[in-house]
Amino acid sequence: MTLRAHQRDQSDIDGLWLFADCSARQRRLVARLGTRLPVPAGRRLVVQNTRGSEVILVLSGSAVCSVDGNVVSVFAAGDFFGEIAALDGKRRTATVTAVTDMEVVVLDQHEFEQLLAISPKLAMRILKVAARRLRSANDLVAV
Repeated sequence: MTLRAHQRDQSDIDGLWLFADCSARQRRLVARLGTRLPVPAGRRLVVQNTRGSEVILVLSGSAVCSVDGNVVSVFAAGDFFGEIAALDGKRRTATVTAVTDMEVVVLDQHEFEQLLAISPKLAMRILKVAARRLRSANDLVAV
């Protein structure tokens, strides 16, 4: 991405559902990770079948997720995507496009691993979301 990064603080993640079980200390650690970026409406953040290892956390705004051109999900504040490619190093499983102007935090693979290490509850929540997405994708293929 060629978007300009902005400084951020813990208030960016306070109140996001993903971090609800994290202590204030854990949220401070999370806030140090990644790079905050503005994303204009219409921008593709990730593209299906391309390589990428970043995980993107939505701070504000919304984006649609499509697989083979079919919308399968909508992402809003507190949601994240890109975890599957970051975990297995393979190609992206979907395309995600900003519907509105957004603020996101981009975590590289190392930062994502640090995020998972901050809290077992947080890691479990992320893994459950990833598993649910994979199961949904398998259900779509089976139909």
